[in-house]
Amino acid sequence: MGKGKDPRAGGAPRRATGGPFSVKEVYEKNKVVFNVVAGVIAVLFSLLVYQQSSASIQNLTSASDDVLKGVFAGDKPYAFYCMRGTGKDEAPHPLFSELNKALGGKYGFAMVNCNHKLPSGKTILDRFALNRKTKPIIFLTAPWFGGRAKQVTGAGLKDAKTSRKYVDAAMTPRAMEVSSDKELYKYCGWGKSSVTHDDKSIGTSCIAIVKGKRHAKAHMDLEERIIRENPRQRYVSVNAAKRRLSFEDPESMPADAFAIKVHAMRNGTHHISMVNPATWDYLSTFVSHAIGTPLYDFEEEESSEGKQQQQQSGIKLKKLVPSRAFRDRSQSQQQQQQQQPRDDTAGDADTYEGDGMTKAQKKARRERLKKQKTAGAGAGAGGAGGNSDTAAAEPAVELTPEEVETARLEKEARAREYVFCYAIVLPLFLLVISLPLSHPSIAPCLSALSHTTWHESNHHYLNQSINNQSINRHNAHITITIQVHGAAAAGADVRGGR
Repeated sequence: MGKGKDPRAGGAPRRATGGPFSVKEVYEKNKVVFNVVAGVIAVLFSLLVYQQSSASIQNLTSASDDVLKGVFAGDKPYAFYCMRGTGKDEAPHPLFSELNKALGGKYGFAMVNCNHKLPSGKTILDRFALNRKTKPIIFLTAPWFGGRAKQVTGAGLKDAKTSRKYVDAAMTPRAMEVSSDKELYKYCGWGKSSVTHDDKSIGTSCIAIVKGKRHAKAHMDLEERIIRENPRQRYVSVNAAKRRLSFEDPESMPADAFAIKVHAMRNGTHHISMVNPATWDYLSTFVSHAIGTPLYDFEEEESSEGKQQQQQSGIKLKKLVPSRAFRDRSQSQQQQQQQQPRDDTAGDADTYEGDGMTKAQKKARRERLKKQKTAGAGAGAGGAGGNSDTAAAEPAVELTPEEVETARLEKEARAREYVFCYAIVLPLFLLVISLPLSHPSIAPCLSALSHTTWHESNHHYLNQSINNQSINRHNAHITITIQVHGAAAAGADVRGGR
């Protein structure tokens, strides 16, 4: 028993008697195998990179018209390279290949035969108005381009880094800024074939973004986000500081009072406007509603000429003309009113005031109130200078620019005299009341006081305060005199008692 082995120790594993595991020894023993595996991995990685870079460039040189239409007007942004026509095995330009390596995951890349004639009879070069002299010919398309293309030119063809920045900036979703009625109708896609008079129809909406002076980076991000969410719609932008849409009222909402205003338009005659603040939730809801709502939910712009003429004229861009009221201040008010154009379009119907007022009636009412306010201000100024009845009866005298300038200089001189008198001399006069009126500091304001409307009746409280101060000083002098005489009399009595 004592020499026998413990049965519990029979199954216990033995520790290795050798040294620790060494990677170096394994590599030395299998060096050839490791080198072969590393070479195979490098080849596979190179093939993968090559496939992602050059094989992803589609060769559409012999594609059908339907395939070309799908890539030109599809939902994905594309970059195209115009082949030189040397053969099917023609390789793309090295710059185009570098762009594909850097931006192949964001945009589609394809090679096309730009001399191919489309069903319209135009070649691809003519369809997108490409410049043949710029080499290489690389152009971009995107759903938010409104059916047009952007050609990479100038600095965009300098090197790969510059081209990448150029393409990224050009592909950024932005509404097309319009500055004329022709551009507005072009990029909104309005034409005779797109006009419908069915109130239940759901057509393509053109989203107009009117950008005010408070437009900032946050609103650019909103614009990009809404275009990416709805890429098939048409988008235009208007600089509110220079132009406004015809149905807008720039007087009640000037450009410096807002950041963006969003409108949805159809047919060039109907529109709806977003009245909520410019946040993503409100903007997304408004655009979704404008895309899917029938035409009867849109408001048709009305005019005093009638509905039929409004349909013929349609929505237009109006150029803002700066007001002349603050340009030439040397002109009199009567001359400025004579230069303002007279509105003869307003009739008796424009005098109506109520809840159902049209835009023309509202505009006529604003002008009428403005004229009444101006007339009231003129009557008040005449009453302050003298008799208002006499001023109203006297005919207005037109002054020459030289007389107006002379009067202005005289007013400025009198104003400087008033400031010197009331702000400097008068306080010193109140503090040093004992100085004679012939003192040199009082002399400069005497002539100014003679031109003013100073009178005791106009400054009752100030005169009363001065009189009270004089009376108080006089009473104090009498009180002190009485006290002195009383004290002297009391001293005499004391001495007499002794």
